Amino acid sequence: MKSGLYVVLVVSILTPLQLNAQRVGLSSATIKDLNEAFNEGTLTSENLVEMYLARITSYDQSGPALNAMLTLNSKAIETARALDTERKEQGPRSFLHGIPVVLKDNVDTADMPTTAG
Repeated sequence: MKSGLYVVLVVSILTPLQLNAQRVGLSSATIKDLNEAFNEGTLTSENLVEMYLARITSYDQSGPALNAMLTLNSKAIETARALDTERKEQGPRSFLHGIPVVLKDNVDTADMPTTAG
């Protein structure tokens, strides 16, 4: 993915968010829930990326040190911030606008290293 937001969507976040007037942890939030929170102004892509990066740090780089993420995009927060600005000024491009994703490192991307296995 060229936007380079390589952040885990499938891991849970301990910090719950206020989504649709109810407390929902990110492990149970759907893309629809996240988009509703974006639209309501209770969540930004930048906040979402920061939370996932914190989660990755707590599990991957310290704590149990899973080492599941070989590389993180150093521009993830900057990219998320730009996507938030674009959403505010022009609206979302799609339902995935500003939603971070993880790609296996054998998927070729323009801005991240690729391995062969």
